[in-house]
Amino acid sequence: GKTAAFLIPIMERILRARPLPPDASEELKELCAKRAFKDWKPQNFVLILVPTRELAEQVQENVHKLSEVSGLRGFAIYGGTGYDRQKDALRNSVEFIVATPGRLIDLYKEHQVDLKQVRAIIFDEADRMFDMGFKDDMKYILQRVPQDRQFLVFSATLNFDVLNTAYEFGADPVEVNISRDQSRAENVKDEIFHVGNNDKPQHVLSLLKMHNPRQAIIFTNFKLNVEKITRFLNDNGVPAMAISSLLTQAQRTKVMAQFKAENDLNILVATDVAARGLDVQGVDMVVNYELPMDAESYVHRIGRTGRAGATGLAFSLVSEKDVDSLMRIEEYLKKKVEVGYMEDKDLIKDFKAFVYSDRNYSGNFESRGDGGGRGGDRKPRSGGSDRSPRSAAGPGGRGPRGSERRPPRPNGPA
Repeated sequence: GKTAAFLIPIMERILRARPLPPDASEELKELCAKRAFKDWKPQNFVLILVPTRELAEQVQENVHKLSEVSGLRGFAIYGGTGYDRQKDALRNSVEFIVATPGRLIDLYKEHQVDLKQVRAIIFDEADRMFDMGFKDDMKYILQRVPQDRQFLVFSATLNFDVLNTAYEFGADPVEVNISRDQSRAENVKDEIFHVGNNDKPQHVLSLLKMHNPRQAIIFTNFKLNVEKITRFLNDNGVPAMAISSLLTQAQRTKVMAQFKAENDLNILVATDVAARGLDVQGVDMVVNYELPMDAESYVHRIGRTGRAGATGLAFSLVSEKDVDSLMRIEEYLKKKVEVGYMEDKDLIKDFKAFVYSDRNYSGNFESRGDGGGRGGDRKPRSGGSDRSPRSAAGPGGRGPRGSERRPPRPNGPA
């Protein structure tokens, strides 16, 4: 719904810029004069910036679906894939470019994209882009697009950085708040379980067995935990897949396609790379293996379930390490999260142990659905994560490098 909220009006503005038939009514002429992009040229385009590759693909998929009849075209540009197809799309002139900031700036430095042709720029999940260290990148791009462009900022939380950027680069911006007083979805039942840190594997396994979700997402704060949790579930007969920045882009795309498909691979273990923007209609359960460091991420995580009017369950495993995060979340929600309790009879006793160190694991582990990638701790590929801040340098100057690794967040886990 949110994607359509900015795509449909922008598409209308482009379509109304097309030449009118000679017999067009005065009413139609007046409407086009009011709504259309003035002097739209074939080389003009709309730029949509998103924080992650998965969200870029999802927005581009919506561009394609909504523009099939009109003939408008779009293309997704992000790191971790080859440059050739992206350069071809830019040369062939498309009306929509959906991009992560890192790869877009790389192509701009190579003179492959002309930012002076941007007629509208949209920041989708703006607060997440700031969280991921893209603040300098976003300003770098805004300083190079025309000042008379349309500027739209979509953000789940209007924090200081988002508002400051909107007012710095927007001419008298209009602020629209939807459900400002509703901090979380009403149709999601969320509970916390107070457990010891070493008891979390048993509880996550027991919750999955008890509720038998159609589709579930298990969130962890640490990318090295993703594969360990996935391994634990697979070892205990629960088919699960992993997605994190440790996978190549091809593997991540394949994992998401398999998770959305109708099969037995219905449990996804993920870092927050999957928490924002991704729309998977069938997710009926979310588990926070650890509570996120910031309260907004909690709302976004549990918002992956209970979508499109459906009901959803969200369970959080809270150990002594999560107490500070719980206080921040409850302060943000302005309410206490309901405390759940599992009877001893509901806790699975007979299960293969969670392996905390690969040195203690003798079996071969392969993450289900990752395209044959090897499990275990791997170094991220250079240029594969779309998450580094960049300095403001023009084409050919000393500016952003091709490596797009995520910087460590202050006061939080790397």
